[in-house]
Amino acid sequence: WAQLRIVPWLVLPLALLTATLAALAARFFSVNVGARAAVAGFSSLVLFGVNLTVTAALSRLREDSVCLATPVGPRAVVLARVAAVLALDAAAAVAASAAAAAWGAAGSIGAMLAGWLVPMAAVAGAVAFLAIWTAPWAGVVVGMSVIPLVGPSSSPIAFGPPSGSLQEAITPFGVVALGLSLIAAAALSSPSALASQKTR
Repeated sequence: WAQLRIVPWLVLPLALLTATLAALAARFFSVNVGARAAVAGFSSLVLFGVNLTVTAALSRLREDSVCLATPVGPRAVVLARVAAVLALDAAAAVAASAAAAAWGAAGSIGAMLAGWLVPMAAVAGAVAFLAIWTAPWAGVVVGMSVIPLVGPSSSPIAFGPPSGSLQEAITPFGVVALGLSLIAAAALSSPSALASQKTR
């Protein structure tokens, strides 16, 4: 719980703002395009929020003396921060999913939830790994390109045919497993990443 107090304050407003925008986008797409586009648009914005919040939570990790001095070590710090941010994102997104479904923005709340829950870990893992090993901005950029690949097909921010291709190639379960593996790799490699940054 100590890690929650030092997660940047910006994480909460980012999660709430992107969840609100996602609900509004779902309504917009459902009226103008259709239910499938509403789910994809909603999911894309929720995942963009995950991209931003994970980056914000890990952006100052290298300079964070608490992370380096804590008895639990950087591995536990990274896992705790990513878990806390994902819990916050999920809570905001569940509320936004319920609001969007109540507005009639999509066929069912199950489709809304699956649209962002399945790829959530993959986006968070890719962003966390790059934010730790390279720079926070690199995590944001790569996160933006990962969203259409792991998100539902027919995403409004997709770049053509690759939209949803990873879910089709390795199944939704495979996308979840890939995401959890990336989060674990980010946490397990964090001591080496922080040590290499100190020597530069």
